Amino acid sequence: MPLMPNDFVGLNTSLYSTLHGKQIEHLERSIWLRRVGRFNEALDIFRENLDEVKEVPVVLIEQANIYLECYSYGKLYRFLDKPLRDREGDEETLARPEWRLMALTRAMVVVRHRGTIEPAIEELERTQKWLKDFPVDSYTDVHVNCVWRYIIAYLFVKLGATYECPDAELIPRPESVFAPWQGLTDLRSSLLKRGMVRHAAGLFRVEISRTPLMDRLRKYEEIIPTLSMIESPRSRHLAEADLRLRLCDDLAIIHDLSAAQNEAVKCELALDSLCSDPNVDLGDDQSHRLHLQLVRLGFISDPIAKFNAAIELLEPLSARSHPNQGNCLYLATEVAAMIAQTGSEAHLVKFYELHRRLEHLNEYVFEDLCDLVSCQSGLLSLTVDNRVDAQKSLEWIQGFFLKYPHFQAPTVMANLYYKCSILFNTVRDEGRSKEALDRSREWDRRAGQVQNIHHQNYTNIFANSGGSAEDSAYDSEDDVSNFSFSERWIHCLTDIPQGTMIVMHAIIDWAFDDLGKDLITINTVTGLFGMDAEDLEQMREHGANKYREKLKSVDAGAVFEAVYLPGGRPSHERYDALSSWLHKPPKGSRNDRLFGLLMFLYIRKGWLEQLQLRDVHIEEIDRTLELQSNFPQMLKAFSSPWRWAWVVEKAWCYYLKFLATGDLETGWDFVLKAKCLVEEAVSGFRETKQIGQVALGQRLSAQISLLYIRKLQQRDSVQDAGGAHGSANLSINEQIRQLRRDGLEAVLETDRIFTEIELEASWLDGVEGIEERKKVARFQNSHTTVQVAVQLLLSAPDERSDESRMLVWELVQKFKARSLARTIGMFRPNPPGLVNKILASPDCGPVYQEMLDLQARIDAAEAKDRLHLRRTLDAHRKKMKEHDLLRQLINRREGTPFDLSELDGIQSQAGKPVVLVDWFFVPPYFNDPPKMGDGFIILLTARARQTPTIDILDTDPSAAAKWIKATFTAQKDLDQPMLGRHSAKTDLNQLCGSLVTPLERRTREGDVLVLCPTHELHRLPMHALDVDEEPLIRRNPVLYIHSHSLLRSCQSAALYAADVQSPMNALVFSGIGRIHDRSYRAGRKSVVDVAARLNAEPLIDETATKPRFLDSVTRSRVFHLHTHCSWNASDALEHSLEFPVLTDPPPQSPIPIHDTTERPKLTAREIFDVRLQQGGHVNLIACSAGSIDNQAGDEPMGLVPAILYSGASSTVSTLWPIEDDVGDRFSRSFFDSFIRQAKKNDQGALRSIRELAQALPEIDREYRRGEIERSVRWIDIAEAVQLAVLSLDPQQTEPLLSWAGFILHGFWMFPVTGDESKELK
Repeated sequence: MPLMPNDFVGLNTSLYSTLHGKQIEHLERSIWLRRVGRFNEALDIFRENLDEVKEVPVVLIEQANIYLECYSYGKLYRFLDKPLRDREGDEETLARPEWRLMALTRAMVVVRHRGTIEPAIEELERTQKWLKDFPVDSYTDVHVNCVWRYIIAYLFVKLGATYECPDAELIPRPESVFAPWQGLTDLRSSLLKRGMVRHAAGLFRVEISRTPLMDRLRKYEEIIPTLSMIESPRSRHLAEADLRLRLCDDLAIIHDLSAAQNEAVKCELALDSLCSDPNVDLGDDQSHRLHLQLVRLGFISDPIAKFNAAIELLEPLSARSHPNQGNCLYLATEVAAMIAQTGSEAHLVKFYELHRRLEHLNEYVFEDLCDLVSCQSGLLSLTVDNRVDAQKSLEWIQGFFLKYPHFQAPTVMANLYYKCSILFNTVRDEGRSKEALDRSREWDRRAGQVQNIHHQNYTNIFANSGGSAEDSAYDSEDDVSNFSFSERWIHCLTDIPQGTMIVMHAIIDWAFDDLGKDLITINTVTGLFGMDAEDLEQMREHGANKYREKLKSVDAGAVFEAVYLPGGRPSHERYDALSSWLHKPPKGSRNDRLFGLLMFLYIRKGWLEQLQLRDVHIEEIDRTLELQSNFPQMLKAFSSPWRWAWVVEKAWCYYLKFLATGDLETGWDFVLKAKCLVEEAVSGFRETKQIGQVALGQRLSAQISLLYIRKLQQRDSVQDAGGAHGSANLSINEQIRQLRRDGLEAVLETDRIFTEIELEASWLDGVEGIEERKKVARFQNSHTTVQVAVQLLLSAPDERSDESRMLVWELVQKFKARSLARTIGMFRPNPPGLVNKILASPDCGPVYQEMLDLQARIDAAEAKDRLHLRRTLDAHRKKMKEHDLLRQLINRREGTPFDLSELDGIQSQAGKPVVLVDWFFVPPYFNDPPKMGDGFIILLTARARQTPTIDILDTDPSAAAKWIKATFTAQKDLDQPMLGRHSAKTDLNQLCGSLVTPLERRTREGDVLVLCPTHELHRLPMHALDVDEEPLIRRNPVLYIHSHSLLRSCQSAALYAADVQSPMNALVFSGIGRIHDRSYRAGRKSVVDVAARLNAEPLIDETATKPRFLDSVTRSRVFHLHTHCSWNASDALEHSLEFPVLTDPPPQSPIPIHDTTERPKLTAREIFDVRLQQGGHVNLIACSAGSIDNQAGDEPMGLVPAILYSGASSTVSTLWPIEDDVGDRFSRSFFDSFIRQAKKNDQGALRSIRELAQALPEIDREYRRGEIERSVRWIDIAEAVQLAVLSLDPQQTEPLLSWAGFILHGFWMFPVTGDESKELK
């Protein structure tokens, strides 16, 4: 039986005349399937039954409606774009209503799918011209659908960009009352009069979204009774279910859950009636019932129950490709994040899993780029709070820009750039942070807004994840139309000068707006801005609006300071007037104005902080906290994370007030207040998952614990310490131990958090990666964290336990050169021997392969798609640390602090006892013993399989600086360098000798000593200090390292060279040209002789060019460089090696020893970008080549760190300028030992062959001989350096200048093959 018109469910039936009967039946069937959510079956009908009429407009429209209803914006855009483009230029066709409908649909989705606004605006304006004078009684069904698309397109444009066109809201044209969107109501009335009830019900879907929330119930009461006029039962029941479902949702928005529950029941009854219709298939009600279940999730108050229900609902929604699966996923993600804030790691994992699904759905299924970014915003905010994944989030944003260069939606772009700014600031890239903030402001000026556009309620949004809407009362002031979290307020948080201008301009605009509406008097305005009689006269003369603009043109900071901070003090009278006025706002502006008042206080706090007015600053914080605590619910929820920052800010104010007193007795009340506040703040930070802030708060808590310990050490009872810790029944020592435990727990948590943040602070290698990590470490004051922990450990009143000594040693390893150590492992290859062991292990091999597979997936993925993969890889690497072999691999990559268990392998390789020696400066803290008032230095020694030792030295911490100043600074005015005087050595031992005194009992003669100095000690020749009445270098082989973590990296490079048997290919270079032969003859001859001994061609004179040198260095593994060096104390990255000047001087002209000719240079900055052969050794026979700039946290910078970073395993350099002949003598003696060791090892190998000769057949003997000749020999560079230094002063009669300047850095064992040792002479 053919369908009758009364049975039609389509809304474009006037176009059916282009089809015949069977085609209409197929089309109607597809429309019904779409209406009940059976989208795939609906699409099958178009493919199987309507293909021959696929270009007919009504067929195009209805197929497009399927894509639209299931939010397939990408498919919809592509589906309509081709037929519309094919008809470009055919104005007659495109002017028809059906083609206008398709054009509007494309314009609507282009905003969401491509983020382009202009095409949508063009289509809106084209439609306005078409319909502005079109009476509602003349609208056909197609016109009605055009209006529906027009309104949605208008909404998308207004949300995405600035679009001011008041006439746009007069479509359809109102019949009498010209109010925004009145035409929708007029059109619905007209449709009902004409019996077009289904069309009226369809139009109602957009009309209701343009209606204020509290007016909606009346609208529903008008439309629902009219549904009885629909003749088709199934259409009537479906329309009623639709409307009651929407009503249920709207009632939930206004928090009337009782009424919402009633409507849900009525919706179910309508669906039951639908199912009883014989023309309805089984299951046609399921899509609506699933939607109803989603609405009912808002009725659940318990977060875990809500989360579980959402997860359960996701399965059937996903199975049906339900359009609301995105909403359900979003809800589940938000609830998971909220539960995770209570400490549930399982729900945090679920949050990331669900977010990945949501991201995939938005990008690849819905292809909705606006929603993609909107949903990503929550994850980016979480990144800002935890700081660890900042680089991953930056990669996502930058990847988004690369993948979608056409995306230009201003609102979204402003938000993305603002997030970029915060993330760059998190990793301390202040330049790019400011650049991103400027871009955000540029986009923000063109951004859209939601006032009077998107009728939603913020209270419901905030309640959505934390419980049911019933938990909070509906407040119309919280409607989205009344408040937008505008970027203007957010900018106040990042830029005080900019924020001052934003706040002042807002106050000026509000004041003059209210004055124009007679809401405030002229006296109020003059009081707000401190206007005098002359100002008042100007305003009357020129008019209020002109005076408003004049006020806004004046420097905002000057006005703010003059009006609200007169004389550097806050004006409470003016603030009270401002607060009183803003607390009585016009309807619909409450939240915006109260938030503006909060930003006012935030800005004034910033000014007071700069003025260091602690008491006034504290008062302002109290005012801010009081204001926020009295906020309406939505504003309070939105601003609650900031509250804890203000609380800890107040704690810091009290702590700084205490420091200003300089006395525990006088300032103790400030300590007590700071302690209570920081505990409150840390608890709040944990609840809101602000992990970085937790770390900062915990460190302050540990510092306060130290103060309590100092207080207890002064007093005889806990009551005198404020009674805030422990019990009076505990002894002083027991209380101190408890305080120490609590403080250590806090500060070690700080260290764990900051370590994770620093590891992810940069993915760059080279000097950029080091500098970026150093910025983060400086910002976090990571060195302070370690110092506080060490101070706590050393505060124990009893003997230090093995556990305490081990922990001090581990903390000191974390302190030194952490940025260099963490960056150096990023590009270094793993030793093949270690990798082979891993692959051979049944436990480790598969885990290692999984890591490689994950890395390959990351490398193959687009930048935007790597975030979740990188997080998976991070989690996998943590699991890898459970296996010893894999932990070695990860430790090398991450530059983790050196573990004493690793010393076994190093000592075994060296064949000698090895002792690690560390010096560490402990800064002063309140009531250190008087002789330690400037802090003190501790000496740590560590042997394999033994607990480290700790000695507190009585050396003056400034002794090294005094000796350096006396020795190096004063020598410029003397004929003979101070180092050339014998008194320099005596002075050195008198001032600094106690630095090494404990080594007499902590080490034995012949031990290899690995010295790791601190601060100014890096500039001292520690090996020249006396132990057992002679220089340390005579007693022990000595080498230096900037941190023992770098020792691991250097050893790894040497092992790599041994495993792959990299050839030496010696490079011997002279940076001294022939024109200086008379002055530097010894050095030039030394270069030629050393090259001959190493079987190499020297780079000298014409061959010693920078290009030739750089071409050679990547193929060499032994470098001997005899040249000049330029040290720049103000910029260690300009520390450079010089190349020779080849131009001959004029005849008979004298050649100065140190001429001023500009030479080509190779700087440390450039060397960081060079990739040397792994495991090389570099001799730098150059003045002050071993100088470094030692920054906070013992972060070294200079030539030696650059060379070690680039792949070398060891360097020899000099601490000060040396004479040419001294460099020559050192070099000859050094290579005597180097070659002798290689030959000695070779002879040992040959003896092994002779011993085997009688036992093996000849063929096996020959094979064994070749194997041994190819095998690796290890040369002890430390021994070679020791012998070379001793050869310069055999009788101990020479001054320091002649012998003590040479130092070895890195790993001292150097591999050569038997074949190579034969070539040495």
